[in-house]
Amino acid sequence: MSDFPENPYSTPANFGDDDGKYSPQFAGGPQHDRSSSVLVMGLISMILGILGAPFVLCCGCIGIPVHLIAAGLGIAAVVMARSDLHGIAIGIRDPRGESNTRLGFWFAVTGLVFAMLELLASVGFVAFGIATNGFEGEF
Repeated sequence: MSDFPENPYSTPANFGDDDGKYSPQFAGGPQHDRSSSVLVMGLISMILGILGAPFVLCCGCIGIPVHLIAAGLGIAAVVMARSDLHGIAIGIRDPRGESNTRLGFWFAVTGLVFAMLELLASVGFVAFGIATNGFEGEF
């Protein structure tokens, strides 16, 4: 034996002898939770989708960017939520954020539906106004 004490930071002698009983499914632990990002993007998409409804009838040109932002956030939140829910199902994502991810997914779907319907209506009203010489006549 040497005169030095045993290294307290060394690997234990029986390390890895658990027959795979407690071996991790993946190196480094589960991937981090993105549920709050999905929830916030879905909520903003739904709020913009609902609050953008008055812009359809009164000012279509102002409403179109609002609908595009709501649709973009909704699409991003849906894609992230589907990826995260799949990761949770197969065990590579942290399952603690599953409820927020599902809620964010449904908020995003709701906002996306509102945004798409309002975007189609806004573009239709603007196109109808241009087709009927709406910009040349008196108000």
